[in-house]
Amino acid sequence: MSVIDEVRSEREDLARVLEKHKGIRKIVEDLYPDSAHFIYELLQNAEDAGATSAKFTLQETNLVFEHNGRPFERGDIEGITDIGEGTKATADDKIGRFGVGFKAVFAYSETPHIWSPTFSFKISGLVLPVELDRKPGIGKKTRFEFPFNNPNPHFSSVVGRIEANAASAGTSVAVVEWIYETP
Repeated sequence: MSVIDEVRSEREDLARVLEKHKGIRKIVEDLYPDSAHFIYELLQNAEDAGATSAKFTLQETNLVFEHNGRPFERGDIEGITDIGEGTKATADDKIGRFGVGFKAVFAYSETPHIWSPTFSFKISGLVLPVELDRKPGIGKKTRFEFPFNNPNPHFSSVVGRIEANAASAGTSVAVVEWIYETP
């Protein structure tokens, strides 16, 4: 059994609870009043992984984020697919030690995709990792793709909120590049 399958098996009970009690998901999504808060979370995760550069590419149907930090480890998969039990829970010096920050992406994307040199997977149902084929050309970078497939927000509001957060996101990552690809 692969690491992704093992973690998925560990998360199935949690997924059933989330499916049965839909209010839990709403609480998690609403933790941050700014619905594009995940921009900060992505940069903070890159910073915690030791990245020195990061790139956002905003397209009409998705957002792509890449960084050159440490590749994903099993603990990262466990942390990103859990609620309240992130990898930084006991690290007072780490931003995002509460284990819910990444969940802010689900306000826009039902199925975030993650490719790292070590693991490739998407997350469905807020907590279930599903193995993906490796993506050619990634090299040593970690790449996140967020299809805008949450039925709630409209694309025009997504872009506006993301652009506003991009301008004010502070981080110690040395280079943060933004590319806008609109039709």
